[in-house]
Amino acid sequence: MKSASFIFLLSTFIFSSNLHAKDKNQFMYFGLSAKNHNYSDLNFAPTISKQSLGQLKLEESNNAIGARLLSGYQFNRYLAVELGITNFGEGDFKLIEQTTSSDGKKKTNTLHKGEFKTIGADISLVATYPFSDSIFVKALVGLQGWDNQFDVLEKSNDSFNVISQDDRGASLLTGFGIGYGVSKSMAFTLDFEQTEIAEIKTNSVSINWLFRF
Repeated sequence: MKSASFIFLLSTFIFSSNLHAKDKNQFMYFGLSAKNHNYSDLNFAPTISKQSLGQLKLEESNNAIGARLLSGYQFNRYLAVELGITNFGEGDFKLIEQTTSSDGKKKTNTLHKGEFKTIGADISLVATYPFSDSIFVKALVGLQGWDNQFDVLEKSNDSFNVISQDDRGASLLTGFGIGYGVSKSMAFTLDFEQTEIAEIKTNSVSINWLFRF
C-alpha cells in the first residue's frame, strides 16, 4: 500500500531527527492501540426488505475490535506529529436458515456471509496540553487513508448473492483524548476518534500504550 510506504519513510525521517533532539520536550515515541470500532448506518442488504427474506434471518454486526501500531515525534510540550497503521475491526453479516429435524432438534445453516473489512494508514497533528507531570489532554486532526472491502447481499429472483466492492480513499480524521504518564518513558491514553470509511461514519474508542525513547 502506497500510504503505508509513505508512513514508513516519514517515520524513518522522524527517527533520524530524534537523534538530534536536545530538549527534554522533544522525543520519539511508539505505541500500540486496542480500538473498538463502531460503524454507523452500515447496511449489508440495502435493496432487500425484511419481508423478502421469508423464513431466512439476516444477522449483522457493526461493532468490532481492531488494532493500531503507531509512531510519533513530540516537537515540544504542545505539538506532535503521529503516524499509524490500523487493522480496523470487521463488521460482518450472515444470512442463516433455521430448520427443525424429525427429532425436534433445531439446526442453523449459514447460507451466505460477508464482511466490511478495512486496513488503513494515517498521519495526524496532535495538540497536547499537560495539566501536570502525569495528566495531559490531547486533540488531533489528520488524514486517514483506507483500503476497504464491503460485501453486500443482493437478491435476484428467488436467489441471494454476495457482491464484493473494493474501494480506496482518504478521509478527515479527528479526535480527542486524555492521557496518564506512568513514568518518563511510558504513558496510557484513552482516545475518541471519528472518520469515514467508504462513506460509512466510523467512530472508535481506543486504549493506547505509548513508549518514549
